[in-house]
Amino acid sequence: MGGGLGCYGGRSPSFCNSLSATGMKRLLSLVLSVAAFSTHATSCGVESFSQDPRFVAAAFGRATDVLLVDVISASQRREPTDKDGWIEEVRFVVRASFKGAYKVGQTGVVNSEITQPLSQVRSVLNDPVWVESVEPGDDPHPAVLPKTWLVYIDSPDRSPFSRCSRSTPLWSQHELELEWVRRLAASRGGR
Repeated sequence: MGGGLGCYGGRSPSFCNSLSATGMKRLLSLVLSVAAFSTHATSCGVESFSQDPRFVAAAFGRATDVLLVDVISASQRREPTDKDGWIEEVRFVVRASFKGAYKVGQTGVVNSEITQPLSQVRSVLNDPVWVESVEPGDDPHPAVLPKTWLVYIDSPDRSPFSRCSRSTPLWSQHELELEWVRRLAASRGGR
């Protein structure tokens, strides 16, 4: 059989024997990351993650505020009333306001409860880790998240950084979503 875990599904013995222990760890890490994301995405619903313009428009319509923000600082502290709980405090400045009462240049603070390891919040500090970086020739490690976020606020009682929110760090794959948000704001007489 050679190689163990990666050798199912009709793989040739030469492929199985070519996987080093490090390669096998990377493969397993990738499989587990995909499985975790798939479970996470399924529990939240595809509309939380899909780049389909219909889902972006629906999220824009539900939100009270849609903002492009720069994170000024983020820190975590113990929740005084819960020995296992943590609070992540995120301070931000608004770069662009597409919907809602926030103005460009305005600062804000969001306090999110982070109960590790099953937090329902996407930590801006990536702690607990929800995004891993996998570089060729390197083991997976927690990714450093961009400071700029596209934020959808849809409830004063729920963190805009919750796992099922559309809020996301602004990576290159989200530039198209940002363009759609700009168009939605313009079509509704927004900014």
